[in-house]
Amino acid sequence: VYGPRYEIENNKLIYKGSFEDKRFFKHNFLTKRIEIIWRNSFLYKSIFQPKVSQEDVLRVTEIIKKMNTLFESRNIRFIVILNPSNNKTEFEDVFYKSLRSNNIEHYFVDSIIKEINVNLQDYIIKGDGHPDEKYNMKIAEFLSKKQK
Repeated sequence: VYGPRYEIENNKLIYKGSFEDKRFFKHNFLTKRIEIIWRNSFLYKSIFQPKVSQEDVLRVTEIIKKMNTLFESRNIRFIVILNPSNNKTEFEDVFYKSLRSNNIEHYFVDSIIKEINVNLQDYIIKGDGHPDEKYNMKIAEFLSKKQK
């Protein structure tokens, strides 16, 4: 919630403060716990989970393009690792095309960890869903071999 929030205005990426600035109410311990439980519930995810919009894709694309430019200006290699969804959307296609057309080096997780789609449970923290140590080690090994 305290991370940077950007918007596109006049085809430019503009910093608009943090996500905390858009909250309706400030969190306390109890409301934060309720929100975490609610957002992780199946009901929330199936009905209320925000859908990706064309504006979201544009924003993320512009952020990545800007990051790539900043890294290039410092002679640092920039690589994007992508974890595509199982049911690819038109927005993902637009996003991937943008990466290619802007010559941004990128790789898909399932091309790095070949068995991830069959054995996903072997690569995530149980009960949490985030990548585990084994996942991160495979990505790190892949990236270490990509050094120029």
